[in-house]
Amino acid sequence: MSLYKALIDFRDNENDPMWIRQEDDDDIVRVRSINKTKRGKSLLYLDFDNETYIKMFTDADGRDNNNSFLINVALGRGYYGDSVFIDTYYFGDEEMKEGTIFRYFSNENIHLLKKILRIAAPSLLTKMEDKYDEIGRWLMSNFESNANEIASVYAYEYDLALIQGLKDYINKKFCNVFTPYGIIEKTCASEYYTTVDNLIKFWDNSGADKELSITEMFKSFILEKGLELDEDLYDDYYDYYEEANFDQMNFDRTVDRELESILEKLEEQQEEGTLALNLEIYEFLSKQEYQFDVWYPQKSEKTFGKVEKNIGKINYFKFDELSDGEVIVLFQTPSGVKKSSMDLERLKLFLYHPELF
Repeated sequence: MSLYKALIDFRDNENDPMWIRQEDDDDIVRVRSINKTKRGKSLLYLDFDNETYIKMFTDADGRDNNNSFLINVALGRGYYGDSVFIDTYYFGDEEMKEGTIFRYFSNENIHLLKKILRIAAPSLLTKMEDKYDEIGRWLMSNFESNANEIASVYAYEYDLALIQGLKDYINKKFCNVFTPYGIIEKTCASEYYTTVDNLIKFWDNSGADKELSITEMFKSFILEKGLELDEDLYDDYYDYYEEANFDQMNFDRTVDRELESILEKLEEQQEEGTLALNLEIYEFLSKQEYQFDVWYPQKSEKTFGKVEKNIGKINYFKFDELSDGEVIVLFQTPSGVKKSSMDLERLKLFLYHPELF
């Protein structure tokens, strides 16, 4: 006997519901209540485990690993860590350095940012919208911990927005797809109700062999109706993003807190007298067209027509942080990366005579 035949015999020959349970190799169908007048109207409960339900919709190639994970995340049954789609550490920092992050700043936080720049980097206020990348790099260089916190929360909320977009997409693909055919959903991808008559009719309309298991029959129906998921959900995942899913309130709170912290630091530097020294170093580097967190090759020695040669033992260098009237310079040498703290005079000596270092 098959499950399909057991359903027919239960309805037409008043067989015991135990035969339905016995012929259900997938252990999914339960007879919830028996209508003694019209056994075809007896209530059935379909209990799918999550993986079984997902496999009915997904194909059998290598994309299943990605898709199964993302579908589980979307359905709220998959565990995931700090992020799903993006590297939040790298993504947030890059968005800060490129200035993209500032379009998410509220008007109040843009006003706070202007107060900071007015004190510490007034040159960046002119045509500010065209200098967001410079402002981002300036914040990363001078207030790294604050800027990193803003960038981290931004990336975290951006990833959550992508996940919510994925959920919306998966819900359309997986949830309530059988309702028009008399299979009523209680919990997406898990719990369903129907009647004996409806399940038999559903099976007949699927065109599936009557000897198949119930999951094989559903799989056949899904293929027949073109409901299968035949795509890699990681492809073009940015399409899941909707601004309405971005938690602007939480991001605004973080930005406000970190910018206020920066203002407090600037006030302390003003009292200590180091702010003017920091500004002097920053302005000097800006005039020399140097940026922070960018590796620069050591300039070669001019040999008047002969082959130029590098001088000293420094291959590359970059400016890493500015505070207390000194700038941190990282050197990349054949023996590894070294670090040195320089005031303005020592910095000028390094740039003009690197062979001394």
